[in-house]
Amino acid sequence: MNQESVLFKPLGRWAISQFRYLLDLFRFLVRSLVEIGRPEGQAIVQKTTMYQIYFTGVDAVWVVSGLAVILGGLIIVQSLNLLAITTNEGFLGKVVELVVIRELGPLMTAFIVIGRSASSITVELGNMVVDREVQLLRSMGIAPHRYLVLPRMLGVTSAIFCLCLIFDFVAVLGGFVVARLAISMPFWTFLQIVAANLTLTDIAVSGLKTAVFGTIIATVSTYQGLAVRDAVTEVPQAVRRCMIHSIVMIVIADGIITFAFFGMTF
Repeated sequence: MNQESVLFKPLGRWAISQFRYLLDLFRFLVRSLVEIGRPEGQAIVQKTTMYQIYFTGVDAVWVVSGLAVILGGLIIVQSLNLLAITTNEGFLGKVVELVVIRELGPLMTAFIVIGRSASSITVELGNMVVDREVQLLRSMGIAPHRYLVLPRMLGVTSAIFCLCLIFDFVAVLGGFVVARLAISMPFWTFLQIVAANLTLTDIAVSGLKTAVFGTIIATVSTYQGLAVRDAVTEVPQAVRRCMIHSIVMIVIADGIITFAFFGMTF
Protein backbone atom coordinates (compact mmCIF):
# COMPACT_ATOMS: atom_id res chain seq x y z
CA MET A 1 0.00 0.00 0.00
CA ASN A 2 2.81 2.37 0.84
CA GLN A 3 4.52 1.58 -2.44
CA GLU A 4 1.32 2.36 -4.32
CA SER A 5 1.05 5.67 -2.49
CA VAL A 6 4.61 6.55 -3.39
CA LEU A 7 3.85 5.78 -7.04
CA PHE A 8 0.40 7.33 -7.47
CA LYS A 9 0.65 10.45 -5.29
CA PRO A 10 3.26 12.18 -7.53
CA LEU A 11 1.28 11.09 -10.58
CA GLY A 12 -1.90 12.50 -9.10
CA ARG A 13 -0.24 15.80 -8.21
CA TRP A 14 1.17 16.04 -11.74
CA ALA A 15 -2.26 15.35 -13.28
CA ILE A 16 -3.89 17.98 -11.08
CA SER A 17 -1.22 20.55 -11.94
CA GLN A 18 -1.67 19.88 -15.67
CA PHE A 19 -5.43 20.23 -15.37
CA ARG A 20 -5.04 23.54 -13.56
CA TYR A 21 -2.61 24.72 -16.22
CA LEU A 22 -5.06 23.86 -19.01
CA LEU A 23 -7.82 25.60 -17.09
CA ASP A 24 -5.67 28.72 -16.74
CA LEU A 25 -4.96 28.67 -20.47
CA PHE A 26 -8.67 28.39 -21.22
CA ARG A 27 -9.50 31.30 -18.93
CA PHE A 28 -6.67 33.29 -20.52
CA LEU A 29 -8.06 32.58 -23.99
CA VAL A 30 -11.64 33.50 -23.04
CA ARG A 31 -10.49 36.69 -21.36
CA SER A 32 -8.67 37.69 -24.53
CA LEU A 33 -11.51 36.78 -26.93
CA VAL A 34 -13.97 38.82 -24.88
CA GLU A 35 -11.97 41.89 -25.92
CA ILE A 36 -13.06 41.43 -29.55
CA GLY A 37 -16.42 43.06 -28.87
CA ARG A 38 -15.00 46.21 -27.32
CA PRO A 39 -14.84 49.32 -29.55
CA GLU A 40 -11.94 51.03 -27.79
CA GLY A 41 -8.64 51.16 -29.63
CA GLN A 42 -9.82 49.32 -32.74
CA ALA A 43 -7.27 51.09 -34.93
CA ILE A 44 -4.37 50.04 -32.68
CA VAL A 45 -5.61 46.45 -32.43
CA GLN A 46 -6.01 46.19 -36.21
CA LYS A 47 -2.59 47.70 -36.85
CA THR A 48 -0.87 45.36 -34.40
CA THR A 49 -2.77 42.40 -35.86
CA MET A 50 -1.57 43.26 -39.37
CA TYR A 51 2.02 43.51 -38.13
CA GLN A 52 1.68 40.06 -36.56
CA ILE A 53 0.20 38.62 -39.76
CA TYR A 54 3.11 40.07 -41.72
CA PHE A 55 5.75 38.68 -39.37
CA THR A 56 4.12 35.28 -38.88
CA GLY A 57 2.75 34.81 -42.38
CA VAL A 58 4.43 36.89 -45.07
CA ASP A 59 7.95 36.53 -43.69
CA ALA A 60 7.52 32.75 -43.48
CA VAL A 61 6.17 32.16 -47.00
CA TRP A 62 9.55 31.27 -48.48
CA VAL A 63 10.42 28.94 -45.62
CA VAL A 64 7.07 27.17 -45.86
CA SER A 65 7.23 26.99 -49.66
CA GLY A 66 10.75 25.57 -49.72
CA LEU A 67 9.92 22.92 -47.16
CA ALA A 68 6.69 22.07 -48.98
CA VAL A 69 8.50 21.49 -52.29
CA ILE A 70 11.07 19.22 -50.66
CA LEU A 71 8.58 17.19 -48.62
CA GLY A 72 6.03 17.02 -51.43
CA GLY A 73 8.69 15.72 -53.80
CA LEU A 74 9.95 13.15 -51.30
CA ILE A 75 6.44 11.88 -50.63
CA ILE A 76 5.69 11.46 -54.32
CA VAL A 77 9.02 9.67 -54.90
CA GLN A 78 8.17 7.12 -52.25
CA SER A 79 4.62 6.84 -53.55
CA LEU A 80 5.85 6.17 -57.09
CA ASN A 81 7.95 3.29 -55.80
CA LEU A 82 4.81 1.72 -54.34
CA LEU A 83 2.80 2.71 -57.41
CA ALA A 84 5.09 0.57 -59.55
CA ILE A 85 4.04 -2.38 -57.41
CA THR A 86 0.33 -1.65 -57.03
CA THR A 87 -0.17 -0.20 -60.57
CA ASN A 88 -3.05 1.82 -59.11
CA GLU A 89 -2.87 5.52 -60.00
CA GLY A 90 -5.55 6.33 -57.44
CA PHE A 91 -3.03 5.34 -54.78
CA LEU A 92 -1.00 8.45 -55.67
CA GLY A 93 -3.93 10.76 -55.01
CA LYS A 94 -4.74 8.94 -51.78
CA VAL A 95 -1.21 9.55 -50.50
CA VAL A 96 -1.45 13.27 -51.30
CA GLU A 97 -4.81 13.43 -49.54
CA LEU A 98 -3.81 11.51 -46.41
CA VAL A 99 -0.24 12.68 -45.94
CA VAL A 100 -0.11 16.23 -47.31
CA ILE A 101 -3.62 17.67 -46.97
CA ARG A 102 -4.80 15.95 -43.79
CA GLU A 103 -1.63 15.77 -41.73
CA LEU A 104 1.62 17.16 -43.07
CA GLY A 105 0.33 20.59 -44.12
CA PRO A 106 -1.24 21.63 -40.80
CA LEU A 107 1.47 20.04 -38.64
CA MET A 108 4.54 21.30 -40.51
CA THR A 109 3.08 24.80 -40.79
CA ALA A 110 2.37 24.81 -37.06
CA PHE A 111 5.91 23.66 -36.23
CA ILE A 112 7.40 26.41 -38.39
CA VAL A 113 5.22 29.03 -36.69
CA ILE A 114 6.21 27.71 -33.26
CA GLY A 115 9.89 28.03 -34.10
CA ARG A 116 9.62 31.47 -35.70
CA SER A 117 6.74 33.34 -34.10
CA ALA A 118 5.76 31.68 -30.84
CA SER A 119 9.24 31.96 -29.39
CA SER A 120 9.50 35.60 -30.51
CA ILE A 121 6.14 36.49 -28.96
CA THR A 122 7.14 34.92 -25.65
CA VAL A 123 10.48 36.76 -25.64
CA GLU A 124 8.84 40.08 -26.54
CA LEU A 125 6.14 39.90 -23.87
CA GLY A 126 8.51 38.45 -21.29
CA ASN A 127 10.94 41.34 -21.74
CA MET A 128 8.05 43.80 -21.52
CA VAL A 129 7.08 42.29 -18.16
CA VAL A 130 10.67 42.44 -16.87
CA ASP A 131 11.02 46.06 -18.00
CA ARG A 132 7.76 46.93 -16.20
CA GLU A 133 6.09 47.99 -19.45
CA VAL A 134 3.08 45.75 -18.85
CA GLN A 135 2.72 47.11 -15.33
CA LEU A 136 2.84 50.63 -16.73
CA LEU A 137 0.07 49.81 -19.20
CA ARG A 138 -2.11 48.49 -16.41
CA SER A 139 -1.48 51.59 -14.29
CA MET A 140 -2.65 53.71 -17.23
CA GLY A 141 -5.86 51.71 -17.52
CA ILE A 142 -4.75 49.94 -20.72
CA ALA A 143 -5.76 46.27 -20.82
CA PRO A 144 -2.81 44.04 -21.84
CA HIS A 145 -5.21 41.36 -23.05
CA ARG A 146 -6.70 43.74 -25.58
CA TYR A 147 -3.59 45.48 -26.89
CA LEU A 148 -0.92 42.80 -26.40
CA VAL A 149 -2.65 39.41 -26.48
CA LEU A 150 -5.69 39.74 -28.77
CA PRO A 151 -3.82 41.12 -31.83
CA ARG A 152 -1.23 38.35 -31.60
CA MET A 153 -3.93 35.69 -31.33
CA LEU A 154 -5.79 37.02 -34.37
CA GLY A 155 -2.58 37.53 -36.33
CA VAL A 156 -1.07 34.10 -35.64
CA THR A 157 -4.31 32.22 -36.29
CA SER A 158 -4.96 34.05 -39.57
CA ALA A 159 -1.36 33.66 -40.74
CA ILE A 160 -1.10 29.94 -40.00
CA PHE A 161 -4.35 29.30 -41.89
CA CYS A 162 -2.97 31.03 -45.00
CA LEU A 163 0.42 29.36 -44.65
CA CYS A 164 -1.20 25.93 -44.55
CA LEU A 165 -3.01 26.65 -47.82
CA ILE A 166 0.30 27.72 -49.37
CA PHE A 167 2.05 24.62 -48.04
CA ASP A 168 -0.58 22.28 -49.49
CA PHE A 169 -0.58 24.04 -52.87
CA VAL A 170 3.21 24.13 -53.20
CA ALA A 171 3.60 20.55 -51.95
CA VAL A 172 1.18 19.31 -54.60
CA LEU A 173 3.02 21.28 -57.29
CA GLY A 174 6.35 19.94 -56.06
CA GLY A 175 4.91 16.46 -56.14
CA PHE A 176 3.73 17.00 -59.70
CA VAL A 177 7.22 18.07 -60.82
CA VAL A 178 8.62 14.83 -59.43
CA ALA A 179 5.80 12.80 -60.96
CA ARG A 180 6.36 14.50 -64.30
CA LEU A 181 10.08 13.72 -64.26
CA ALA A 182 9.56 10.15 -63.12
CA ILE A 183 6.65 8.90 -65.21
CA SER A 184 5.88 11.75 -67.65
CA MET A 185 2.45 12.22 -66.13
CA PRO A 186 0.47 15.14 -67.64
CA PHE A 187 -0.42 17.97 -65.28
CA TRP A 188 -4.19 17.56 -65.67
CA THR A 189 -3.97 13.84 -65.12
CA PHE A 190 -2.10 14.42 -61.88
CA LEU A 191 -4.68 17.01 -60.74
CA GLN A 192 -7.54 14.68 -61.62
CA ILE A 193 -6.00 11.90 -59.55
CA VAL A 194 -5.58 14.23 -56.56
CA ALA A 195 -9.03 15.81 -56.96
CA ALA A 196 -10.71 12.41 -57.22
CA ASN A 197 -9.48 11.50 -53.73
CA LEU A 198 -9.85 14.94 -52.13
CA THR A 199 -13.15 15.68 -50.38
CA LEU A 200 -14.68 18.74 -48.77
CA THR A 201 -14.28 16.98 -45.43
CA ASP A 202 -10.52 16.81 -45.94
CA ILE A 203 -10.37 20.53 -46.70
CA ALA A 204 -12.65 21.42 -43.78
CA VAL A 205 -10.66 19.28 -41.32
CA SER A 206 -7.39 20.79 -42.54
CA GLY A 207 -8.83 24.26 -41.99
CA LEU A 208 -10.13 23.30 -38.56
CA LYS A 209 -6.73 21.95 -37.57
CA THR A 210 -4.93 25.14 -38.58
CA ALA A 211 -7.45 27.26 -36.66
CA VAL A 212 -7.05 25.12 -33.54
CA PHE A 213 -3.26 24.98 -33.89
CA GLY A 214 -3.05 28.74 -34.35
CA THR A 215 -5.19 29.32 -31.27
CA ILE A 216 -3.05 26.95 -29.21
CA ILE A 217 0.22 28.55 -30.35
CA ALA A 218 -0.99 32.11 -29.75
CA THR A 219 -2.52 31.30 -26.35
CA VAL A 220 0.48 29.40 -25.00
CA SER A 221 3.07 31.90 -26.29
CA THR A 222 1.29 34.98 -24.91
CA TYR A 223 0.46 33.23 -21.64
CA GLN A 224 4.04 32.15 -21.05
CA GLY A 225 5.35 35.59 -22.00
CA LEU A 226 3.10 37.38 -19.51
CA ALA A 227 3.83 34.69 -16.87
CA VAL A 228 7.41 35.97 -16.56
CA ARG A 229 7.89 37.82 -13.30
CA ASP A 230 11.05 39.71 -12.34
CA ALA A 231 14.22 38.18 -13.76
CA VAL A 232 15.50 38.24 -17.32
CA THR A 233 16.64 34.64 -16.82
CA GLU A 234 12.99 33.59 -16.69
CA VAL A 235 12.49 34.53 -20.35
CA PRO A 236 14.47 31.60 -21.87
CA GLN A 237 12.64 29.24 -19.53
CA ALA A 238 9.31 30.67 -20.68
CA VAL A 239 10.36 30.17 -24.32
CA ARG A 240 11.26 26.54 -23.61
CA ARG A 241 7.90 25.91 -21.94
CA CYS A 242 6.10 27.67 -24.78
CA MET A 243 7.68 25.50 -27.48
CA ILE A 244 7.34 22.19 -25.63
CA HIS A 245 3.76 22.80 -24.51
CA SER A 246 2.70 24.04 -27.94
CA ILE A 247 4.14 21.00 -29.72
CA VAL A 248 2.62 18.52 -27.27
CA MET A 249 -0.81 20.17 -27.35
CA ILE A 250 -0.81 20.38 -31.15
CA VAL A 251 0.08 16.71 -31.57
CA ILE A 252 -2.66 15.72 -29.11
CA ALA A 253 -5.20 18.04 -30.78
CA ASP A 254 -4.24 16.65 -34.18
CA GLY A 255 -4.89 13.10 -33.01
CA ILE A 256 -8.23 14.04 -31.44
CA ILE A 257 -9.49 15.89 -34.53
CA THR A 258 -8.34 13.15 -36.91
CA PHE A 259 -9.97 10.41 -34.85
CA ALA A 260 -13.17 12.44 -34.38
CA PHE A 261 -13.68 12.91 -38.13
CA PHE A 262 -12.11 9.84 -39.65
CA GLY A 263 -11.84 7.27 -36.84
CA MET A 264 -9.75 4.32 -37.93
CA THR A 265 -10.85 4.47 -41.57
CA PHE A 266 -8.39 5.75 -44.15
